[in-house]
Amino acid sequence: MEHKWQEVTARIGGEAAEAAGEVMLRHGAHGVAFESDALILEAVANRWGDYFPPLTGDTRVVVKAYFHQPKTSPELDLIRGEIEGLASFGLQVGPVELTARIIAESDWAQAWKQHYHPIKIGRVLIEPSWEPAVERHPEDVVITLDPGMAFGTGTHPTTAMCLEALQEQMLDGRIVWDIGTGSGILAVAAAKLGAKEVLAVDIDPVAVAACRENSIRNGTTVMCLQGSLADLAGKADLIIANIIADVVIELMSAAAEKLNSGGTFLVSGIIESRAGDVAEHALKHGFEIINSWRQGEWVCMELKLRDRADKG
Repeated sequence: MEHKWQEVTARIGGEAAEAAGEVMLRHGAHGVAFESDALILEAVANRWGDYFPPLTGDTRVVVKAYFHQPKTSPELDLIRGEIEGLASFGLQVGPVELTARIIAESDWAQAWKQHYHPIKIGRVLIEPSWEPAVERHPEDVVITLDPGMAFGTGTHPTTAMCLEALQEQMLDGRIVWDIGTGSGILAVAAAKLGAKEVLAVDIDPVAVAACRENSIRNGTTVMCLQGSLADLAGKADLIIANIIADVVIELMSAAAEKLNSGGTFLVSGIIESRAGDVAEHALKHGFEIINSWRQGEWVCMELKLRDRADKG
């Protein structure tokens, strides 16, 4: 018998979209997806593919979450309340429109695939596992991806900026950790771009499974584990965190402790209005801001840990 999923949809202000997705995941969602005119326009402007859905004219972002076990009305009210409460963090949430419906797993799986096609970001060519790119070039770094129910296809500006930033790093012989890996797209990209050792973690077991499958699919040896930065032993040369500003700030101290001297902390998922907060905490924890990228309302930063001797 085919499994049924509950699709919970929240229409909210764009600033709060990533945080709302995190709220859904904390309540047990096995995956989240984002839809908005702003994302479509970003994809068009950056030529991320050759197909784009029509614009809706709505300035809000649609956050869709998928649950194995349907949420009751009181549970949905609790989720709505927590999303509305994001305004207390300074995010522009706006009126929250929350709806829920039951869909068949096969219907969901096929529906979202209709909007996901090969995209090129720098030298990185991302192919859905069901649709190889029509044209490849010898210099392309090809990643074959099936995110399943995990976040991370490369189409969101936060992920795309990380992929661009990774291509500017000297990864040969380096140890890379990807925190909140989702589908594993950034971890696999780091491995294909020359990293010596890549370790990816996520608190969501569905994401961990997707990461492992995508690593195998691409012939890489990414180690995918359930957990977070605090659970990892040893040191890294580069730590990636494409999450949200509040979580990036929480990770700052641990990243400073777990990076080798002069290491890099690549952070994304940061709404522009919170970039100053992230920069402030980075400086307090001994990081220098080496570079930053902006796409629409999103910011990605390259932070370098100052040499231990330079920190006084």
